[in-house]
Amino acid sequence: MLEQGTMTLGVNYWASHAATRMWSQWDAAVVEQDFVALEKIGCRLLRVFPLWPDFQPVMVLRSNCAKGGYPRGYAFTGERPLPATEAGRAGVDETMMERFETLADLAQKHGMKLIVPLINGHMTFRIYCPPAVDGLDAFTDPESLFWQNRFVRYFVGRMKHHPAILAWELGNESNCLSVADTRVAAWNWAAQISASIRQTDPSRPIFSGMHSLQLHDRQWEPRPNKWLITDQAELCDVLTTHPYQMWRSYVNCDPANTLRWVMLAPTENQLYHDIGGKPSIVEEIGTLRRTFSDFPALGRQLRNILWLLWASDARALLWWCAFDQTGMEFPPYDWDEAGMEHGILTGDRRLNPTGEAIAAFGEFLKRAPVQALPSAAHTAVCILGRDQEHYELVNAVNILARQAGLTLKFAFCEDEIPEAPCYFLPCMKRKGGLNRAAFRELARRVEAGATLCVTLDSDACPVEMAEFFGAEIVSRRKGSSVREYALNLGGTRVKLPLAPAYEFKLASRGAEPLDDSGTFLEFRRGGGRVILAALPLEKRMLEIPGSFQSIPACEFYRYCGAGALAGERLHPECREVLLSEHPASDSLCYAVVTNCSPDAREVALHPAAGWRIADCCSDSPETCLRDEGIFLPGNGGALLTLERV
Repeated sequence: MLEQGTMTLGVNYWASHAATRMWSQWDAAVVEQDFVALEKIGCRLLRVFPLWPDFQPVMVLRSNCAKGGYPRGYAFTGERPLPATEAGRAGVDETMMERFETLADLAQKHGMKLIVPLINGHMTFRIYCPPAVDGLDAFTDPESLFWQNRFVRYFVGRMKHHPAILAWELGNESNCLSVADTRVAAWNWAAQISASIRQTDPSRPIFSGMHSLQLHDRQWEPRPNKWLITDQAELCDVLTTHPYQMWRSYVNCDPANTLRWVMLAPTENQLYHDIGGKPSIVEEIGTLRRTFSDFPALGRQLRNILWLLWASDARALLWWCAFDQTGMEFPPYDWDEAGMEHGILTGDRRLNPTGEAIAAFGEFLKRAPVQALPSAAHTAVCILGRDQEHYELVNAVNILARQAGLTLKFAFCEDEIPEAPCYFLPCMKRKGGLNRAAFRELARRVEAGATLCVTLDSDACPVEMAEFFGAEIVSRRKGSSVREYALNLGGTRVKLPLAPAYEFKLASRGAEPLDDSGTFLEFRRGGGRVILAALPLEKRMLEIPGSFQSIPACEFYRYCGAGALAGERLHPECREVLLSEHPASDSLCYAVVTNCSPDAREVALHPAAGWRIADCCSDSPETCLRDEGIFLPGNGGALLTLERV
């Protein structure tokens, strides 16, 4: 499970009858019925949540003559004495532990593994804390840390011998439990919890469980987010993404089931993997409201995402969540927050379209001709600078690259840049975050034959511009309207109607223009190329609804990556159909082809000379090969087997 090239399907689990009250309203028969229903549709991995105040219901007993009362001792809620046992000293209710052991036994019985977040103080917009620490800073207060570490050590120590447990986790979106004022506070908390886990059970991996990590400490943000990808990768073994599309304005501006929606999850997951250097899984994904599509469309969207995730070695997807929670009439479910129709199953265990998608994809994986999909070869590197809106930017860059046939790896400007035949430095701010040594190294790679493509943001100030780019900025003015950039890309004519916020006027110092306005330039440097676009192309594309389908900006990316694409075996002639190649040997290659449109598409594939399509396998009976092309239903995918003739 979670090995490279494999895909495990699962859910985040709260019991169908009680949701977050499942531990206080425990019913083992209901839990087993839930597991039977989940087992039937192929769910093999569950994320389960021992709710913090249920499992550690500690309160403080106070005496007088001190501000707020002097802490005299501790008890369980209801003033039940803490027993003189290991559980009592940890403040843990043994009844709850017995219930968790029963749940783990049932998971084992039905062939499912468990991810167990430990500090579950945040759940569905509500904070849950034991009375003894309620209102304290969960990340820095000594009293809170005292009880957290005692809980973790006792819980892990008691359950570490259970075979159903796959991994421990710091907690459920613990960076939403409070606000870490500094990066150091965030790191220290995660280091303490992970150390308590490892000291007690060094045999199992630790998952992160966080929501929306950053590339670097962004001091200028009004709401601090001090939780970094690299810090979590340092302290955990597996990173986790929670890519909910409905919260992202740069995604939900387009209709559901289109490119922006389906590409968000694989892109964010790959960002975490590439920056952190650790495996990453999509641990939460789903819909928290029905604003954007009906349920059948949501099922097709999930099918599309599953194909893209499998192709990008995401290793697992866990849907949020197992069952609809419409019958819950207590906080947070009766708050004015996002909806409760989350489940792949209804509250009475009927299958939702999302459950149908998981079941169908699981059956496809069983009969696929390859059980561990070989990795796609990375053909280009995207270098991300400081103080950029990284989540927005990587989504645009990855869509354009995938449309062009390129497979990206992401790198942060302050880290070591991987070797590649092609580099993208998108929407460059200031100097792109590159220090002098990194800039010189990029120049060396270009001179050795690589291609570097740079698009400029309005505050770009590249050094040695004439020497490196073969052009200089003469002036800059505020943009006023849409301009049509007519590019000649090696004989291919491309028109890009875009409205830049600022317009640069460039003077050539050896670079050749790629368009009539001189906004796009190419400069030969040694054995390689530097290609410059004097506008933030990727940001402009994000700002225009439907742009990735209607504006052929991906042809510019394809031109930049032409050298890296020289060995491609297939190329679909449709901007909404994405393809990745996965070489198994010199004579065998797999290709994952995915229709990122809600409408059916029939596209030509044009096998390269010496290659043929030997087989096609899909989760949909509608998918079929036709001559040298393929028919794909809306949001459908297929695995092609290519053989050398």
